[in-house]
Amino acid sequence: MIYSSFWAFFCAFGFGIIFNIKGKNLFFASIGAFVGNIVFVLTKNATNSDIVAYYFCAISFSLLAEVFAIYRKIPVSIFLSPSMIPFVPGAAILSTMENLVEGNATQTWQYGVYALQVSGAIAMGVITVSFVVKIWRNSIKKYFFKINGS
Repeated sequence: MIYSSFWAFFCAFGFGIIFNIKGKNLFFASIGAFVGNIVFVLTKNATNSDIVAYYFCAISFSLLAEVFAIYRKIPVSIFLSPSMIPFVPGAAILSTMENLVEGNATQTWQYGVYALQVSGAIAMGVITVSFVVKIWRNSIKKYFFKINGS
């Protein structure tokens, strides 16, 4: 588990360099992938479901990206983009295209549906965290403006 998490860290680190992220922000973006992989492995072992594991993995690295963005006072996408790269279903997409070219309709649909499920789970995890954080931040602002405005 820790071994694969380190690989996720270095994968995000490499893509962070490609995305031109510098300094401490590169380290923080890579931490999201590390923690996300730990959550993925633990959830996969507990539920035996890839889709649920990807959902909770996306929630974990999205939550970290939101926290780091607030802490560092920069956009969330700086941390979110490299953190999600190790979890993109590239092998399933490649297998879908390979079977499509070879004319294997059954295998094409199996891999294609799996890739869409994984992508959807990741997207829903990111959207869930973004939605909750936005509501939380807006409620905090309204509360403090109400106190100061009275």
